Amino acid sequence: MAEAIAMSVAMMTSLRTPIVVVITGEGGSGGAIALAVGDTVIALENSIYSVISPEGCAAILWRSGEKSHQAAYAMQVTANQQKDLGVVDIVVAEPGEGAHTDPAEMARRIKEVVLEQFDLHASLSLTELVEARYQKFRGMGSFGLAEQPEAPPERTGLAGRIRGHAVHETVHASVPGNASSRPVQSRRGVGDARPRTGWQPEVCRGRCSTGQARPRRHRRSGRRSCCRP
Repeated sequence: MAEAIAMSVAMMTSLRTPIVVVITGEGGSGGAIALAVGDTVIALENSIYSVISPEGCAAILWRSGEKSHQAAYAMQVTANQQKDLGVVDIVVAEPGEGAHTDPAEMARRIKEVVLEQFDLHASLSLTELVEARYQKFRGMGSFGLAEQPEAPPERTGLAGRIRGHAVHETVHASVPGNASSRPVQSRRGVGDARPRTGWQPEVCRGRCSTGQARPRRHRRSGRRSCCRP
């Protein structure tokens, strides 16, 4: 599916003919993105347009479809929001309570805008048209510099004091069969008298083999040793 979407986008980007796209309802998938590469992207007033549906986004981010309203708000999927983002070029107003209440009037409005856009694109050469289309979609989602937010205030209370007194240590431990040593990150807080080390090559209270078995961790102490698997 991803390859088909990419091939469609690549083909429509370089297609040497005017392309006018009209989003009439719910364009909420990768397939909608694959078919919406055009010189002019038109959306009806009550349509939505995004790379994924709000329900799918909520299922991925929050593991629950109940957050679909929050996802839709964050994604800005409505036609007017997409126009503000520069993804949609023209928003066509719908008659009455929606396009479904008067299909003939909605078709007339769409036809008027589409013909107007085709006349506009006809004034350009095909080379200029394709280059303008490419640069249009190339510029979407470009990164920019933003002001760095202020640092959060220091934490107070018991938890903050404990974090402030915590000591980070680096303990070097030798690995059996390897002459080199590797650093093992360890953290010791207030009241912890024993540093937490990494590899423990010594015999562990008689419960270890002669070193033939693969190393593992003790369930209680968490220390790596040469215990039997």
